[in-house]
Formats: sequence, C-alpha cells, structure tokens
Amino acid sequence: MFLDAKVLDTTEERIKQYFESLHEIGRLKYKLEVLDRRKEKIKNDIDNSNINFNADYMGSIDYTKDKIQTSNYGSYQENALEAGFKRLENELYKTKEEITYIENRILQIEYENSDIEYILHNLNEKHKAFVEAKYKSKKNLATISRDLYVARSSIYEIQKEVLRTVETYLAY
Repeated sequence: MFLDAKVLDTTEERIKQYFESLHEIGRLKYKLEVLDRRKEKIKNDIDNSNINFNADYMGSIDYTKDKIQTSNYGSYQENALEAGFKRLENELYKTKEEITYIENRILQIEYENSDIEYILHNLNEKHKAFVEAKYKSKKNLATISRDLYVARSSIYEIQKEVLRTVETYLAY
C-alpha cells in the first residue's frame, strides 16, 4: 500500500502532537500539585481561623462612652471576620474548580492520545527507539543514525516504515 507524502506528513504531525501533549500533561500535573497545596493551605486557614484583615480599622473598645447599639448587623470586627471567611471560602471554591478543569483536561488529552499511544506501544524496538529519538528527544536524522548504529540511508527507510505503520493503524 503506497501512501503519498501528504498523508505521511499528516501522520508525522500527529506523532509530534502526541509527544507535545505528553509535555502538556506533565505541565498540567505540576499545576495540580500547586493547586492541591493551595487548597490545603486555604482549608488550614479556614480551620485555624487564620483571617487577614486591616487592623487599623478594627479599633478598640472605648469604655469612656456609653454603649449604644446602632446596628443589627454586628460590629465591624464581626463583619470583617465574616467577610474574611467568605473570601477564603470563595478562594477554596475557585481553586477546586481549577483543579476539576485541569483534571478533565488531562483526561481529555489522554483520551485523544489513546490511539496513537497504543500504536506506538506496539511498534518493534527499533521503530520505538527511532520514534523516541526523533519525536520525543527531537534529534536530527544524522544523530539518530549514529545513536542506533544504522546507516543514514537506512534511517530514512525506518522513518517511512514507522509512518506507514502508524498511518495503517490509524486508518482502521
């Protein structure tokens, strides 16, 4: 079965995209670690009532004046404390939303990669080594031929074999 150059270019692009998406998954997983740490810090702040607000406006109790209740909504301190808790709860909610979004994005990428990953996993060892060197490590063909102890003309044939094999499986 003969495949034209355009089809082989498209197949090669899909392999490149697969390895780029692996980098993206790694980056997203690191982001998840950062967000998990943030989430735990926020939970800890809520549990320990670690609320930050401007102390300049807190004032102190003035016993020289008569106590007059002017509001049914609580004191400034109570309102500031409540607002601080709400701010932390909102931050926790947004962090959880970001975590969910990133987890779903990772699942989506893994699903999109499943066909090509299966195909690359089932290549023979020589072809796997070529794919890893060319598309994962981004080595040039001269370096690959030297690393794999294969003549340079053979590297072109290996590349075509890999692309034809991958395209054949993708066509199913």
